[in-house]
Amino acid sequence: MTKAQGTIIILILLALFISSCANMFAGGKAQTVKWAYMIEDIDDEMFTFRMQELGDEGWELAYCRRAVKGTGLSSQGIYECIFKRPKGIK
Repeated sequence: MTKAQGTIIILILLALFISSCANMFAGGKAQTVKWAYMIEDIDDEMFTFRMQELGDEGWELAYCRRAVKGTGLSSQGIYECIFKRPKGIK
């Protein structure tokens, strides 16, 4: 390899590096996602249906726990869920 060929390879690599850096820092600062949150209690019988419905609306399940609502004979199994999605989605 000649000195000229080595210089050309170095310039090409430098151009690729600068191009990739420019893509990473486009706009001067990184964009952060702002989240909307929703808390919902879902009955056992409606869990699968409601999860699909909320997913279709853009909500992502962030946390879920099994819980019991009420006491004694009137107690009912539910899921307490926290959902999130990027702000601005309706």
